[in-house]
Amino acid sequence: MGHGDLLILYGDSLIGSMTNSVDRNVKHFIHNTVEYIKADGTRSFHWQTDKTGAPTAFIPCLQEYDGCYLWPTSGFSCGEQMVFTSQVITANASAPMGFTLEGTSVTVFNTKGALPSEWTLMKQYMIPGSGENLNWAMGSAYDITAAAKATPGLYAATRCPNSRSDDIYLLGFSNEAGARFGVMARAPFLSVAHGMASAASLEYLTNAGWTSKGPANLKHLFQSTTAEASMTAVVKAGGDVTWVIPTLETFSDPTKIKAMTAPALTGPWSAAEPIWTIPAPLDDTKKFFCYNPKAHPGLSKAGEVVFTYNCNAHDFQDLGKLPVYLPQVISTKY
Repeated sequence: MGHGDLLILYGDSLIGSMTNSVDRNVKHFIHNTVEYIKADGTRSFHWQTDKTGAPTAFIPCLQEYDGCYLWPTSGFSCGEQMVFTSQVITANASAPMGFTLEGTSVTVFNTKGALPSEWTLMKQYMIPGSGENLNWAMGSAYDITAAAKATPGLYAATRCPNSRSDDIYLLGFSNEAGARFGVMARAPFLSVAHGMASAASLEYLTNAGWTSKGPANLKHLFQSTTAEASMTAVVKAGGDVTWVIPTLETFSDPTKIKAMTAPALTGPWSAAEPIWTIPAPLDDTKKFFCYNPKAHPGLSKAGEVVFTYNCNAHDFQDLGKLPVYLPQVISTKY
């Protein structure tokens, strides 16, 4: 956020109090919140409220999708603009997980206010062409390779680009023939912040290179069942950059956090290598399932990456007890 301030995004959020060190007294369940951490360490949590004063999601549903909710997946700030990408979700009792992924949205706030509760919603739209089988909410980043080489020791996070025409790279997934592949698109910051009118507003990385002709023959960067991740740059001494994407195969290898690395955003990406084994009690896959590992550049230091992952319970009654629905934090050297 600049000036040493940090913003942390949360998806489904429980609001209430702790009755003891394990049990929660949950008063409200909403689908997203944000935490603002000032440089002096002051922390505050933010959401919206309805007409009765009850908490509602910080990032609201798109008007054209009645009853939808958003899971924010990444964000970046530039000047007085804060841009979020989110998965757009609608309830669907017949779907395997009870919901349908409608696509990827972009939400833009004016951050002139000191805290998120004072921000103004400026624009919200669905990324053209996104849907259940093509989603652009896995992660986002600027390509900071050139800046890193010019500034040795720089640790890069999502930040304001050198030029507002610089591209934002969007990491997504494409479901094809029963498999899920990592894919990539890009667009100038101004295009993302001001609204993309059509699928041609994006450039897509295909097997033949970058094109604006539409998302056909997309290059498969990797194969993974992960639906949410992040793209993070680790800058070594001398300015060399290693890009890192964490993965967690919830159904096939549910207790291993892994990471892929590459010398450039576009790859080639390495095979996923284990970086963490989920400890007890959350390694009990009969009771719990873990998912969505993400890196946090603002919490990391040079030469390391701080990751989080989340765990849920198969029995909804267990949501009231820790450590379910409490971000798990790990740190790995690079």
